Amino acid sequence: MKQVSKIMLTAVSLLSASSMLLGTPTNVKAASNVSTTSSLNSDNLYFLYNGQKLANNAILPMEKGIAVNNGDSLEKVLNTAKSLVSLSVSGVQITTNVSELRGQVQSQNVLLDNSNNIAQIPTTGFYVTLTARNNGQVVNVRVPFGNAYTVTQNAPEVQVTFNQNNVNQRLNVNNLIFQIASGSKFDPLNFWGSNKEQYKLTATNKGTLTVDSNTVDPSQPGSWGQVKVTATNSQGQKSTSSFEVYVVPQGMQRLGVDIWTDSYRISDGRVWKSEQLNRGDAIYVGNDTQIINKVSYTRISTKSQVDANSLSNNTWIKTSDLVHESVDAITKRVMHKALIYDSIGGSKLRKISAFKLVTFEKKIYVIKNAKYYKVINAPDYIKAANVDGTKRTLKKNAYIYATSNRRANKNVLRKGTKITTYGSSYMFKNGKRYYRIEGATKTQKRYVRVTNFK
Repeated sequence: MKQVSKIMLTAVSLLSASSMLLGTPTNVKAASNVSTTSSLNSDNLYFLYNGQKLANNAILPMEKGIAVNNGDSLEKVLNTAKSLVSLSVSGVQITTNVSELRGQVQSQNVLLDNSNNIAQIPTTGFYVTLTARNNGQVVNVRVPFGNAYTVTQNAPEVQVTFNQNNVNQRLNVNNLIFQIASGSKFDPLNFWGSNKEQYKLTATNKGTLTVDSNTVDPSQPGSWGQVKVTATNSQGQKSTSSFEVYVVPQGMQRLGVDIWTDSYRISDGRVWKSEQLNRGDAIYVGNDTQIINKVSYTRISTKSQVDANSLSNNTWIKTSDLVHESVDAITKRVMHKALIYDSIGGSKLRKISAFKLVTFEKKIYVIKNAKYYKVINAPDYIKAANVDGTKRTLKKNAYIYATSNRRANKNVLRKGTKITTYGSSYMFKNGKRYYRIEGATKTQKRYVRVTNFK
């Protein structure tokens, strides 16, 4: 077996370690998880680095992980990590041992030999977690080795500032939804909402912002797009955030939620659930929006566009519920008494009578291999065969009947003709089954015997 080489520390790391042992602080940049304290409370347990208090589970604020080589022993790694920190309570010892450290580094893909020496270090480096305990209190700190950095601790954050109800707001922009007016100008880093409030994006930690992508098109009412923004600080540390922007539509819209959603009432910055809205409900979208607990709400109306923009109207919906395609609707006549089903094909034991005009979603749903129309303003589905019918081919000439013993007219339908039939067949008084066919109305009955079709 190769002679195990001693662990080598970088000049910066050695200086940090020796300075800690001598009580002289080094010039190490503090991270966001470090707070400076001039009077340390000896009754509270926490780790210290260069006289600075560390938050529990913090990563040691070093510019770069401590240098480590293949062949270094875990005991040396552990002792080096311990030498860099101290504890706020005298007499308390760090409890992490070599056996615990072995499991830690192996979980980070560090390869070890049977003598607890490092055989291979991953290119990403690794962290050593030190633990201390006192009177039931447990604290931890993570020490970076190799190419392990504290980048995520110092990365700048993308924030948005705006004024709402005469109060200045500052929020992390990630996953927020905003709303702009149709035809307005849109700068992803500085824009005006449809509520006439200005939204400005900034980066924390003196970072700079770059727009990675922007799919917002203000010229398209009712559309939405996504913006991705990256914040970068002087050390090259980055964080990327994304948010969505909804362009106010024009006129009546059909709500495009999956099945249903809630509307809300807002008062003094608090939100209460109000009435339930169904997919396909007719709504008008107002210009006013509010962001409460990082959720964006838009004022809407089920009555008119004027009401949607009226301050006396207190009906709101989550803006995220508007970020769906408006439902296309179509009005059709039900040609056969239709049983109503739910979204998974279960019968609701209710029916829609024949020849009734019903407004459906234009989209066809397939449930258990059968085609359905969904009723607008209701979570109800009926089989499309009761509306659009089914094309069937005559295998012989056929008469059209009004009843079991009376023809509708003198016309003869010729063999090979394709005829639209609706729904299932009917049993007439003569014991024979008939399909209702195209051209039938509530007052004009038209049936053809089932046996006449292929």
